[in-house]
Amino acid sequence: MSGNTAGSNIVVGIGFLGAGLIFLTGNEVRGLTTAAGVWIVAALGMTVALELYNLAIFTALVTLAVLILFRFIERLIPRE
Repeated sequence: MSGNTAGSNIVVGIGFLGAGLIFLTGNEVRGLTTAAGVWIVAALGMTVALELYNLAIFTALVTLAVLILFRFIERLIPRE
């Protein structure tokens, strides 16, 4: 199996997993952050498989920083 075929199969599989993680209940959507996290982890796995370690570390750190930042921002938004 070539690298392109493996990469495209990973994308399709993660797409199905991500779609299964997103739930709509009434006017509230749940699971978007989890689905996005699964996409990031898959991308990090492919990046490491391509031996692009610096890019993988940078992406992991930026992702962690964004998730932490948005946790604090989310607390500032009033819920109805």
